[in-house]
Amino acid sequence: KVFSMYLEEVSELPSYSEEEKAALYGALIKGEQQAVKKLADAWLPRVISIAGGYVTKELPAEDLVQEGNMALLLELRELCGSGAEDASGDTFKKTEQRLARSIEEGIASYASSISGEREQEKAVIGRINLVHEARKLLKQELGREPELSELAGYTKLEEEELKELLYLMERQKKE
Repeated sequence: KVFSMYLEEVSELPSYSEEEKAALYGALIKGEQQAVKKLADAWLPRVISIAGGYVTKELPAEDLVQEGNMALLLELRELCGSGAEDASGDTFKKTEQRLARSIEEGIASYASSISGEREQEKAVIGRINLVHEARKLLKQELGREPELSELAGYTKLEEEELKELLYLMERQKKE
């Protein structure tokens, strides 16, 4: 619902012609702060479009757009007053490419970090399941609760990691 309102607000922002954007890029590079806000607003539909390519169940559009907006603002601030006029005078094209690349990289980096967290969670769950099953089997074989060193030998996990996993298992039981 909040995201729908955001999309509606974005659709109401002014759009700029290529000539107007070129003038804004020139002003930005010269250090005129008002160009940052105008360009940030002008780029919001593009941020939404780029973010749309990354949306999944784990990666909601709102989060991706927020990351894209952050990357956009950081890049605009870096460009502001940079005097980065290119020798051929093709500031417009180069600035557009730089902004698009920054947005894409910001969103991709965020998406990758979330995916990496999910993979780590799956790996921990897998090791917890391994320890749980190993404990059951060893308890049956030994007729008692296995010692840490026996679990380590059976699972091929380091004792320190086993301690952490056992702690997580105990905490889970209590919850």
